[in-house]
Amino acid sequence: MPAESVLWREIKDYVRHAHGGRLKKVEPAGDNGFPDGIILIPGCPVLFAEFKAPRGKLSSRQTFWRDWLLHCGFYYSEPRFFEETCQMIDRFVETTQKDEK
Repeated sequence: MPAESVLWREIKDYVRHAHGGRLKKVEPAGDNGFPDGIILIPGCPVLFAEFKAPRGKLSSRQTFWRDWLLHCGFYYSEPRFFEETCQMIDRFVETTQKDEK
């Protein structure tokens, strides 16, 4: 099982090479539990990402932010496995870019 840092690096490379996008680290500045990263892909809405180890659990603050972001209509993901995350990103790009046309 890869550590969160390995998964982060793999997803960052995938987003860049497969979709010309960027994965940016978020510094919470006092907002504990805010998602780790933001996935930016040209032509798509912002996707917030909370990276977790396969057996990792969300803290209560992470759950608050997840629920709030989704309630407000933002896109949110919890990457845990490389292949599944790549497939999710591909579907996200296909769906959101199709909606924009």
